[in-house]
Amino acid sequence: MKTIELYPHNQETYDKIQTLWKTENKVAAVQATGTGKSYLILKCIYNDPEANKVVLAPSNYILEQLINEAGEELPNTKNLTYSKLSYMSDTEIKELNIGYIFLDEFHRCGAEQWGDGVQRLLNAFPDAKVLGTSATHIRFLDNARNMGEELFNGNIVNNLSLAEAIVKKILPMPKYISALYTFEDEIYNLKTKVENSKNDEESKKEMLKEIELMKHKLNKSKGIPNILKKHLSKNYNGKFIIFCKDKIHLDEMKETVVDWFKQSKVTKQVDIYSVYSNYEYGDAEVDAFIENKNPKSAKLLFSIEMFNEGIHIEDVTGVILLRPTVSPIIYYQQIGRAMQAGKNNTPVIFDLVNNFDNIGAKNFVEDLEKEVKLKNDKLDKDDDPEDKEEKGYIDINEFMIFDETLEAMGLFSNIEEKLIDSWEGMYLKLKEFYINNPNKELNYKENTHLYYWLVNQKTKMKKDILDDIKINLLNQLDINFADINSKWDKSYDLLLEYLDNNDNCFPIKNSIYKNKKIGIWCHDLRVDYRRGDLSNEKIQKLNNIGFIWNPIRGKKDKWDFMYSLLLDYKKEFGNINVAFGFRYKSKNLGLWLSNQRRDYRVNEIIKERVDKLNYLGINWNPINNPKLTSEEDNTLSKYHIKNILIRSNMSARQLSKKLEGYPTLVYHWVSKDKPISRENVLKISEIFNIDPDLIEPQKQS
Repeated sequence: MKTIELYPHNQETYDKIQTLWKTENKVAAVQATGTGKSYLILKCIYNDPEANKVVLAPSNYILEQLINEAGEELPNTKNLTYSKLSYMSDTEIKELNIGYIFLDEFHRCGAEQWGDGVQRLLNAFPDAKVLGTSATHIRFLDNARNMGEELFNGNIVNNLSLAEAIVKKILPMPKYISALYTFEDEIYNLKTKVENSKNDEESKKEMLKEIELMKHKLNKSKGIPNILKKHLSKNYNGKFIIFCKDKIHLDEMKETVVDWFKQSKVTKQVDIYSVYSNYEYGDAEVDAFIENKNPKSAKLLFSIEMFNEGIHIEDVTGVILLRPTVSPIIYYQQIGRAMQAGKNNTPVIFDLVNNFDNIGAKNFVEDLEKEVKLKNDKLDKDDDPEDKEEKGYIDINEFMIFDETLEAMGLFSNIEEKLIDSWEGMYLKLKEFYINNPNKELNYKENTHLYYWLVNQKTKMKKDILDDIKINLLNQLDINFADINSKWDKSYDLLLEYLDNNDNCFPIKNSIYKNKKIGIWCHDLRVDYRRGDLSNEKIQKLNNIGFIWNPIRGKKDKWDFMYSLLLDYKKEFGNINVAFGFRYKSKNLGLWLSNQRRDYRVNEIIKERVDKLNYLGINWNPINNPKLTSEEDNTLSKYHIKNILIRSNMSARQLSKKLEGYPTLVYHWVSKDKPISRENVLKISEIFNIDPDLIEPQKQS
């Protein structure tokens, strides 16, 4: 049987797991990205190869990497994504018959749908040994939920932070270069703020002069190419993973980043690759990136989300952050892609979007400084007279490099503080608005800047990061914060409006409504949901409107729902001769039934659905319907005559053919402002043998 060798730090953690499993079933190991958490799972699997096991992870990529690290299929082990588990029935879960459960990236189990699946699994096998692994047990953007407590009752055998792993030399000390590739935009925005502020003209002039001097200095530094040249060796042939915001951003930045490398002259050749969700060549591009050993080229893999967690490429030498993030988890995961246990290289992290402003980065820096101080203080107590280098002192400055933009960011902050449009200034504007408009709500269209400032205050209050003095001042204005919608809330309201105007059908990805990309917004919600980055409050709001989290499954659910309406229709009218376009219980049942016939003709409907529709007596070719019975005539006149509208220029033959296909209703072929001619009323009455006055009463002279 295969033997899994562990690094000393992992062997120590593994021993703790085995010890705690003697008294507890649920155990978690929290270790920094790159420290080899997956090998803890492998070691446990091979320690009891005969037992049935299940490994759960957020993606198939992670599961495939686990198998690749083992070099073979894992013994008696079922590999599942959290998403797949969430759709399994209780019967299917019980059939797993497992003794071990491994939850990789277990912080993701806090997502409602995934968490439900995991809880059903744990309930089905209460005596199974459970191991959870993650780089963090805290869901920072979900009210700081502690998944170590929720899932494992606080049984965490190890909590090895990224900073501690670096100081202990488990991971290599990286070189971190913080810069800002968008500094021109930042300068433009700052100048606009100054020009529009209420400061006196002399103050404005002085601040604009400072900004121009800084702009000149930044331009002189030649921007990002010069920074690359400064921190990368000549003839550079390393590999970078580059994190982008979305597909549009990725496409834009490809050419830009390649130009940076070429202008820097650190390499003559740049090989580029891409990977993102639903990209059919993604796997092939990743494989090509991994296999590329060209000593004369720099290799760049542009990624959206795919490499945030759980996936390591052995010879990656650095990462480039082009995506700003407020999520500490994502921040740690991204910079962790450059670091791996057992490597002696110096990973390079180019943070080109000033992610040091987010709480994750600040915590990381503070943690690193703290761990460095603890180690250096410990060495100071040693009486050995060896010099600092010999004793192993760590210089934090070896890690932190803020480059040219540090001074610029400091200047930006100083100028922001000088503006009268500071917090106090904005508060005074808000107070003035409510004094002058006591019965009027703040409107974002009329007072955009002030409105979004107030939204920001609401967010800070919710996160408990607004000080008490400011809260008291805002409370004095008697503001109903429930009425102050965030950007997310506005998109949510727009979705409600869209559903109301589109038969409660959710938008497809390319849907645009009122000039807003509502389809993309819904797609992004599903991505955040799968990643576990959507708060429970938002999930609940979306569940309340029947949001379809899985469009593929959602299509099945919708078919079943429409079929149930067809059943109700048959119970009410005795047949399923639903006219094209007829709305039943507010749903376009006629159009749906027409689509089933279309799919049948092109052989794109599954046999199960064909059988269900045959059971109800569907006529797959309604053009050849027999003449109506007198009972059906009565049904038509009783329920649907009011809906009959006919195109006035339709010939009798065309009209006859149309009407024969849809015996219970004539579809609205014309707009309401086009009256039915008496001639066509008579045509309809002749075809269906109906009193013409039931269709359109004769006007009395």
